Amino acid sequence: MRTDSRPPLAEQVRRSSVAGLVHGSLLYGGVISFLHVLHNQLPSAWSSVVLFLGSSLLYGVGCAAVFAAVALTLETGRYLIPGRRGDRADHDRAPDHLTAGAFVFNLAFWFLVANYGLTYDQMPFGEHASAPGMLAWIALRTLFVAGGSFLVAWLFARGWRTMRQRKGKTFLIGAYGTLLALHVGLAILYDPPTIPPADPTTLPDPAALRPPRKVVLLAADGADWRVMEPLVEAGEMPNLDRLMARGVHGPLESLPGTNSPVLWASIYTGLEPAEHRLLDFFSIRLPGMIRGVYPVHRTFFKESIGYLEEVGLAERTTVNRDDLYGTLIWEVASALGRSIGVVDGYYYSFPAPPMSDPESYFVAYGADRFYSRASEGPRPLSARQEAEDYARPPELLDRLGPILSEGEFRWQSRALLELLELRPQPDFLNFYSHQPDAVQHGTWRSFRPRRYLPISREGDGEEDDFDIFVFHREFDRFLGKLVERVEPGTVILLVSDHGHSPTLFHAVDTMHRHGPPGVFLMVGGPARRGVRISDAHLYDVFPTVLHLLGLPVPQTAAGRVLDEAFSDEFRETTPVARVASYEALLPIFHTGSGSGDPVPKERQDEELEKLRALGYIR
Repeated sequence: MRTDSRPPLAEQVRRSSVAGLVHGSLLYGGVISFLHVLHNQLPSAWSSVVLFLGSSLLYGVGCAAVFAAVALTLETGRYLIPGRRGDRADHDRAPDHLTAGAFVFNLAFWFLVANYGLTYDQMPFGEHASAPGMLAWIALRTLFVAGGSFLVAWLFARGWRTMRQRKGKTFLIGAYGTLLALHVGLAILYDPPTIPPADPTTLPDPAALRPPRKVVLLAADGADWRVMEPLVEAGEMPNLDRLMARGVHGPLESLPGTNSPVLWASIYTGLEPAEHRLLDFFSIRLPGMIRGVYPVHRTFFKESIGYLEEVGLAERTTVNRDDLYGTLIWEVASALGRSIGVVDGYYYSFPAPPMSDPESYFVAYGADRFYSRASEGPRPLSARQEAEDYARPPELLDRLGPILSEGEFRWQSRALLELLELRPQPDFLNFYSHQPDAVQHGTWRSFRPRRYLPISREGDGEEDDFDIFVFHREFDRFLGKLVERVEPGTVILLVSDHGHSPTLFHAVDTMHRHGPPGVFLMVGGPARRGVRISDAHLYDVFPTVLHLLGLPVPQTAAGRVLDEAFSDEFRETTPVARVASYEALLPIFHTGSGSGDPVPKERQDEELEKLRALGYIR
């Protein structure tokens, strides 16, 4: 005769699922959605409510599934193992389903938070560590995570039982109501981002400005001295070696806790992220939300959204110029009478702005993929109105067409050199390439193999024929050709938004969320020769370039002009001019549509696929 007084298996699973739903929705979903409201300064109360409800459901259902699976496993094991079919006393000694379920969920979540993407920079003696040392460090961190996870799980289980005995429904209603009120209250406090009205009286008179120096800004995403300096010493990058000897170089301090779109937005506008308000590669919108939100890192919200998007329950929208509330270097230069040339300016160069100077030209981000699509149509590119979004003048696409079919860095570098041959060199020339970042993410193990386990990966790198060594040799040849083609006296700046550090536990070889320094190099004109500096910050690029172009530096800039990079004569004879701000230019280049507005699905899919190929999203 069976004397076990435990509830039936289905009832055990149901009770655990309900507890998991509360655990996940309240402790994770509610808190994580609140973090998103804070992070985005979300000014929409309705969107905050939808975000709260959606996040609570997302994390609640996920946690409930874990709790149910744990309860089912424990109960099934109890009935299958001989001698475990005890009476009520045995029930009291049986494993606590809620503690076990909460422990499993918390451990999985916080293990990934603590260790996924952990870099050698973030561990003791990281410069001298190898893969076994990293594994030991991950194991040690996991012990602490496991201890904390068990304590929280035990407290939750004890609290859940007490709450059920003391009218827990009232408590839950109060807890959910308080979180919801915080979401709404915080959203009411935030003001929506606005575009100020145009006020030309705040701008300097172009006729009164001093003559510019010719400037070329080479924006090499993810370039790292820890890669380039050893290659220089090995004789692999002779052109860079000569530029370092002729100019100023050193690390460029980055911003921890963020990624490339945020960093380049700060470099190109001189503003802090809280000011330019572009906070990630894409924004996320749940059904019913009026405004999208940028995901908070290490909450696994954006990873979950990928699955919801597949079934139409979420939408990701990659950023473009209208998501950036700041004025870009080339926009300031163009508005104040300087000729400009842009060969890719990352996300912020789409759509291409109108050109007032006949010597200026612009090849926007995504021009290569647009050309590939448009060239298959029945009409010539010059007749397509949408071509103006990718190039000014649009006939540049016809001229550069054969080049645009090559890989990213190759089409960009060849297009820049071609345009320097075809057209007069503009006062300011911007070149951007994501290739250094992509190559290092994918092939760092070939550069420092002892940092990795002896496990091969298929499809390393963005292109099969590009690894760290091949790319940097090609990049060095590009530097040599560029120096030959620019006018004498041109100032060349090479900058990167961050460096890299290897990681053992991630989909890519390296990570950089902890903010390893990038690269700064300035050569030509008034730059000092053979000098290494140590305190340059990415905020300093914007004011330094404006100063070289003979333009006033706005008081709103977060950085400073790098005076120590200039000769004594230049510092003495060329004081830094100031202006209050360049906000009056924003209405000219910004349509005011803001984050999350629809973009063509074809382009959207291309951008997401590119991020997926780089290992940034799932």
